[in-house]
Amino acid sequence: MPAHSSWSTVQPLDETRARVEQHWGTLADSLRDVLPRAKNPHFSGASAVREFKGVLICSNNVRASRQRGGDMPVVPLVVGIDDSPRYCVGYAEEWEDRSGARPLRFKAANLTFFTIASPDERPIQLFRAEWPGVREWTREAVGFQSPGAAHPHWQFDALEHYLSEEQRRLRVRRALDVLERPSEDAEEFGPDVLDTAAELVAQDEAVDISWAAVHFAAGARWPERPWDGSHNVMAPHVSSPSGLANIRNWALSTVLYVREELLKACSSCRI
Repeated sequence: MPAHSSWSTVQPLDETRARVEQHWGTLADSLRDVLPRAKNPHFSGASAVREFKGVLICSNNVRASRQRGGDMPVVPLVVGIDDSPRYCVGYAEEWEDRSGARPLRFKAANLTFFTIASPDERPIQLFRAEWPGVREWTREAVGFQSPGAAHPHWQFDALEHYLSEEQRRLRVRRALDVLERPSEDAEEFGPDVLDTAAELVAQDEAVDISWAAVHFAAGARWPERPWDGSHNVMAPHVSSPSGLANIRNWALSTVLYVREELLKACSSCRI
């Protein structure tokens, strides 16, 4: 986890626990207007070993499995014509618990967006917006845990689900089910033959989704500060929040923007 001493203008964000909790309350109040389908959105804070974490929750009681980060609660973003959640969002904020007058150091803020095909199915992760904080790795060097990547950034995850071997096997099995439907001159295949065929086709299909690890810049200043390709000069697309208001503005604007884009793309969706 290397750091870059050349980022002298990027400093860690340190705060008190009381101010962080107040910040979460202010953000939850603002999100109520953006997420009208979320019942009583608020933050749940929890302490662990050298960590203080806040997660956005509501009374709708919907949970999702994050591809990187485990199970988490999500809140409705937009709903379908039956008023059931069609798209949801989960938000988590992590702070490193240290010592001193301002013992909490900002570690990361993560927004993860999901789609729900039906009320009976688990949410599927689509994409996420992340803003990691700068860390002090040594007395001489300050930097991010993922050096070379843009911060904040987007990452797109849906294809990891849709192109997984399990999902490909399911799609092949459904296609074979159609072919299995008997006709007067067609031989009927047994379920074991169809399962074996689906397994072989899914395994043999080569799918490269390594690009899903790409960090897509979300706050680059390339028009004013073009990047020369040097990994020691990251300022054109790297920033760290300088205050709690920066985090709130980023989180609220990101949720609002994605909500509006989904409403344009999904004709049957509404807030």
